[in-house]
Amino acid sequence: MWLKRFLTAERVQQFLGEKVKGSVIRYELPQLHALHFVLEGALGGGVTRSLAVDAHGKSLSYALLAMPIPEQVLKSEKAHCAEKHG
Repeated sequence: MWLKRFLTAERVQQFLGEKVKGSVIRYELPQLHALHFVLEGALGGGVTRSLAVDAHGKSLSYALLAMPIPEQVLKSEKAHCAEKHG
């Protein structure tokens, strides 16, 4: 799955920049076809102590939807799908 290969903890941390004060840990949930990211230090001490507008991090998950995917990654995946499915 190309998204799993592309969306690494390092890329997420780099994309979110200063919004994340600690490390980013990625967990794979294969039964759900999902990736779960833990962003340490993103809520300023935790949900109950954060002054963030969205204290539970939903805004950060939506920010990932705006993460640019390089054209070469998309072309490579398109070629891979064409080869796989004829």
